Amino acid sequence: ADTILEVTAAVMLRWPIPFLPVHILWMNLVTDGLPALALSMDPPADNVMQRKPRNPKYSLVKEVAVFILFAGLIDAVASLILYFLSLSAEGFFITSATDALSKARTMAISSAIFYELFFVFNCRDDDKGVWSRSFKENFLSNKFLTLGVAGSLIMQLLFIYNPFFNTIFRTTPLALWELGLVFLFATPGLFLLPRWFHIDLNKKSKIKSS
Repeated sequence: ADTILEVTAAVMLRWPIPFLPVHILWMNLVTDGLPALALSMDPPADNVMQRKPRNPKYSLVKEVAVFILFAGLIDAVASLILYFLSLSAEGFFITSATDALSKARTMAISSAIFYELFFVFNCRDDDKGVWSRSFKENFLSNKFLTLGVAGSLIMQLLFIYNPFFNTIFRTTPLALWELGLVFLFATPGLFLLPRWFHIDLNKKSKIKSS
C-alpha cells in the first residue's frame, strides 16, 4: 500500500518516481521474507485465555484493512517527505543531477524498509506494543523474529554501502548523518498499535438503539 501511494503521489506532483521496479522487488524480499516468516513463530499472548470473546458482528477483515492502510499512509508520507528533502538538498530540482536522484531514492527506500522492520514488532499483539513489553519479550521470546529482522537490517546496509549492490540497484552510499535521518523518519513504525483501530460494536449498537 505504501509503495503505491508514494509512486502515485510522486507522479501527481511531477517528481521523479521514488522507486525503480528493482527497488520494489528488493523491498518485498527484505520485509516480506525472513521477518514475515518469523512472525508466524511468535508465541501466543499470556492473557489470551482471559480475553472476552469477540462480538459476532466484529469485522476482523475491516479492522485489519484500516490498520494496514493507515500504517501504509504514514510510511508513504514519511518516505516522501524525506525524498523531497533529499532532492532539494542535493539541488535536483535545479540541476536534475543523476547522483542527487540516486541518493534521494536510496534514502526513501531505506526509510520505508526500516519503518516496516520496526513496525513488525508492533504487529505481534493487538494490545501490547514494543514499548509495553520487556527486553526479553521483545527480542528473546521469538528469536526467529529477532534474527530475521537483524538479517534484513544487514541486507539493507549492504544495499546502501556495498559497491556491488550500488551498481545493481543504482543506489548511493549515505553519510552517517543521512543514515540517522533515515532512521528518524522510520521511527513512526515503533508507535503504531493495532488496538487504535478496534471498533466497539457493542457501544455502537447501544447508541443506535437509544
